[in-house]
Amino acid sequence: MSLPTRCPLCAAASDRLSVVTPHVYGDRGGRAFFRCGACDAIFLHPGLSPEEERKFYAAEFEGFMSGRSGDAGGWTQPERHIAANQTTVVRRMRY
Repeated sequence: MSLPTRCPLCAAASDRLSVVTPHVYGDRGGRAFFRCGACDAIFLHPGLSPEEERKFYAAEFEGFMSGRSGDAGGWTQPERHIAANQTTVVRRMRY
């Protein structure tokens, strides 16, 4: 397993990083999920290549969003998505 040298979000050094799990569903490339103790981000390392990312989103994202948002979620059009999710935005902005 390859170890990250820094957090990709806040750039904290490797001594602030810990393995969340070395098991990534469907991965054969030695990836793991790490947590940053400085900013609390959880990230995949190593990340996907541009080609792997394209394939992942082409195969998975549409089905995921359809199931998560349903027809009323408006996820295929930005303006509809923003309008459909205003209550969630307001609720989350309190924190």
